[in-house]
Formats: sequence, C-alpha cells, structure tokens
Amino acid sequence: MLDITGKTVAECLDDLVRLIPLMKKALSYESGGLDPHIKVLINQEGVGAEGLARKVHDGDEIHFELGTH
Repeated sequence: MLDITGKTVAECLDDLVRLIPLMKKALSYESGGLDPHIKVLINQEGVGAEGLARKVHDGDEIHFELGTH
C-alpha cells in the first residue's frame, strides 16, 4: 500500500505517477485520462460517472481493475 495525496482520483493518479513513473505506462495514464479498460474503485466501489473527478478523502483506498474488452 502506498500513501499518496490528492483531493480527486486524478490528483492521486498524478501523485502515484510522480512516485512511480512506470505506473504511467502500466495504467496507460495521461493526466486527465485513463485507459478505458481500467476500472477505478474507491473503497471497493466504482467511481461511476464522476470518473477521475471523483473526490477522495483521507483513508480512502483506491484500487484498479483491468476489465475485459
């Protein structure tokens, strides 16, 4: 588990990529965009329509799942 910071999923992803640059390629992540086959979960719940703009709070856990085509 990593301790990353941000107020939204996108900010957290930016921080993750800053800490581990290889994650940018692994997640096909560009600031503001993510591979559409990757599902983002916060506390085991999908982010829904908010997507990367979804707010996160201290203690939330963010997980990534690779979906099928």
